[in-house]
Parts: sequence; structure tokens; C-alpha cells
Amino acid sequence: MGAAWGDYNNNGFMDLYVVNCKETNRLYHNNGNDNHWIIIKTIGTTNNRAGIGARIEITTDSGSQVREVDGGSGFCSQDSLWVHFGLGGDDRITTLKITWPNGKTMTLTGIESNQTLEITGE
Repeated sequence: MGAAWGDYNNNGFMDLYVVNCKETNRLYHNNGNDNHWIIIKTIGTTNNRAGIGARIEITTDSGSQVREVDGGSGFCSQDSLWVHFGLGGDDRITTLKITWPNGKTMTLTGIESNQTLEITGE
């Protein structure tokens, strides 16, 4: 019926919950590895409380990644509103840029990995 991704136990590694129509629902727990990660929790102030629609771009020594806070992502399921980036061997984020739904931007630099970072919009 549906599936949802999220960090169920807040260890930095994405877990999967599968909803079955005629069988038992299942939580697939990811025990992780030695890779680095960061999770961004956006808090909107002018458009919406969850920051839905915010575009997040990070840059590390290995390159750049982009994610967007998505308010809906599947049939009979909902992924986490927190944005997860896998960083591999990179232990720090050089630049984190958020473009909020109202068009304002925010840039942070020199961010350590392996944390959940809560960022409030302008």
C-alpha cells in the first residue's frame, strides 16, 4: 500500500516503514555504517511552520547535493519532513544554503556532520 522513509531512531541513517494491505506492516531498521550524515529540520515563520517548499543545498569537499522539504510524497504514506543528506567520508559541510518559499535565502558555513540541525526561517 505505501512506504515511508525517515530516521526512526535518530541515529542518522534512514529507515523504511512499509504498509502492507494483507500482511503485517514492517519497519526496516537501518543500523548504519561509518559514513557521515546531517539532518536539517526547517521551521518556517512566514509561510508554513514546517518550511515546506524550502530548497536546501549543501557543499562538501566531495561536491554538492540539493533537497527540498516535501509536504507529500506517496500514496498512503508520508516521508519525514526533515531533510537527510548522506555525506559519505566528508565530516563537515563547507556551505549550507536554504532558499525559503518566500524567496529569502540563508547561508551557513563550517557545519559539523552527524547532527540534526534545526534552522528557523526569516
